[in-house]
Amino acid sequence: MEEFCNDGSEFYVAFFSNIEVAPLFSLASILVKLDNMEDFQQTVAYSYKSETKEIEIGPSSSIEVALPPEMRFGDVGETDKGVFIQSMDGAKLSVTAFGTEYSSSDTYQLLPCVYLPSNYEYYAVSVAKEIRVLIEEGEEFILPPSGNSAIVFIASEERTTATITPSKDVEIIKGTTTPAGTSLELILGKGKAVFLSSPEDLTGTHVVSDKPLAFFSGHECGNMPFDLEFCDHMVEQIPPTSTWGTEFYTASFMTRSLDRFRALTSRDDNSIRWVCTGENATSDERSLPTAGNFTEFEIPSNRFCRFTSIYPVLLAQFSIGGAASSLIAADPSMTIIPPAGQYKDSYMLNYFSGLRVRNFVNIFLFATPGIATDGVSLDKGPISGTWTGISCEEGNDVCAYGIQVEIKT
Repeated sequence: MEEFCNDGSEFYVAFFSNIEVAPLFSLASILVKLDNMEDFQQTVAYSYKSETKEIEIGPSSSIEVALPPEMRFGDVGETDKGVFIQSMDGAKLSVTAFGTEYSSSDTYQLLPCVYLPSNYEYYAVSVAKEIRVLIEEGEEFILPPSGNSAIVFIASEERTTATITPSKDVEIIKGTTTPAGTSLELILGKGKAVFLSSPEDLTGTHVVSDKPLAFFSGHECGNMPFDLEFCDHMVEQIPPTSTWGTEFYTASFMTRSLDRFRALTSRDDNSIRWVCTGENATSDERSLPTAGNFTEFEIPSNRFCRFTSIYPVLLAQFSIGGAASSLIAADPSMTIIPPAGQYKDSYMLNYFSGLRVRNFVNIFLFATPGIATDGVSLDKGPISGTWTGISCEEGNDVCAYGIQVEIKT
């Protein structure tokens, strides 16, 4: 597994359309939050279309930059709506994207442009949305899903060759449908993008390139589960398969009664197994027979789990919609779980504050000799709460400890 972190000096970001549920309350803006990871001031440039702006960020501080809402990708054939962010000093940044719609906002961590000693291979993760049937005066009307699943990727170098194999029939070139399982090769210039959109779930869509891509996938307003309200904007930047892992630790999202997971494989003859610690501890295993396959399953709240797979997988965790037995009326979200092999010993947490916003963090610590939970601090202070030991296997030794904390802003 190649290491991939979230700080760097060059980033590409893409936004795609958001189905705003309450448009009268929509702020309609899109933001990036820039965190200076250095102890000195640095100059950061951000470019879109033909415009470039520079901004100064103080040592170990953050700043938010608003971008025009029309920079969202929304139609097949759009290529010039990517945003390029660069430290002019070659210094370390951490960048978070944020859509600020009142009722369907979402945030996602950006991954830097990193050159890896391998080909660049990506698989999309999205969700489905139910086609509804309305019966009025005895007559049925088909209501198509509101919003589409979406993929957008941006080339970071000139003459990037990208081969796309969609999991569903989809337009890649406007006016031409590429059948599922059929490959299409494109050559992209630096900063040029490809946008795909479909009412069907595009999970498993496969892209291979000879140079790095910034690859994003999700849904304009997806449901989780697909047939229950409420929907929300979901988007994450997907790392290349060479950075996927075989060991993961998870905890449920606070305030939810259960979470859904998707495990996606890039290798044939794979499987994923999990052991969950907590009240009524459970374990299970699912096969992933073919590259591009995924399996979806639920895990109740109050579970701390360890996942292992034969070959590397991408593990996505979804909070559920408020109509799906959630403890609160809330919308779903999607998070890519980092492999345990990429854990670090310190983090700068990035979060947003505002109306109806609560922030939580799940923290995991390997159970290694000489390492104690009381040595972990948050904002330079001790962490209050109870750590839970996470078993390696049922009834076996503890591999890690986990805790859930609400961040008071």
